[in-house]
Amino acid sequence: MAGNRDGVAAAGSAAGTAMGSGMNGSAVADAGAGVGSGGADAMRVYLEEVRRRLQARLAVPAEARRLRLGGTVLVRFTVQGDGSVPGESMAVLSGPGVAVLERAALETVARTAPFPPPPKPATVEVPVLFAVSVR
Repeated sequence: MAGNRDGVAAAGSAAGTAMGSGMNGSAVADAGAGVGSGGADAMRVYLEEVRRRLQARLAVPAEARRLRLGGTVLVRFTVQGDGSVPGESMAVLSGPGVAVLERAALETVARTAPFPPPPKPATVEVPVLFAVSVR
């Protein structure tokens, strides 16, 4: 995992490719997970599980579907040692500027928690993709 200036390491995945409405891109975790060791691999596997669970629980709001609104919302949250996610740790880092999508992304995190216990408490960033279907 490659670090950045914030002391956070990124883990990307080809499995994160968007299909319909779902997740896409990478997850980020606290760099203290053992970069360059088995700890990094464990965190990468864990982040994929978080991404998979969020994708499975993602629901496109009816209003967004009706108005054909889409876009990617980057969310950040902390996963505690027991898998819980404190509400105050959830935030939208960036998005399409569509409140209904940004709210739905945060609601998905809240609805999906608790996650399995992580290898160590971690702050994760996950892009959530809301795809627009044209019929």
